[in-house]
Amino acid sequence: MSSQVQIFTTVGATGRQGEIVNPTVGGQTPIPIDLEKFRNGGGCGLLVTIDSGSADYDIEITGSTLETPADLKAWNKHDVVKTKIVSANGNLAYPVTAVRLYFRAIAGTVTFAVIQPDS
Repeated sequence: MSSQVQIFTTVGATGRQGEIVNPTVGGQTPIPIDLEKFRNGGGCGLLVTIDSGSADYDIEITGSTLETPADLKAWNKHDVVKTKIVSANGNLAYPVTAVRLYFRAIAGTVTFAVIQPDS
């Protein structure tokens, strides 16, 4: 079985974008957070669903600029969704510039949803 990560970002009721990637162990592609929506009370939900197989993962957050790949050096583990081997969810209590999944192991399909509603 090949491993996959389905990444969904949702803005408002209908603005859903999806991407399927073939993950490797380590940090995955960062997903930017819309700080304007965050400031206006929209919040941000983070959901990881292990659809099939298994995964050992964290959600990581950064406050680094997203302008160049070299800027993305400082990643912290999410306070709640870290060291997980089951589906989990959380939110962002403080503004960050991006989130990503970090896999220690993956053998299956994982869906990562980042939800920022319209405020």
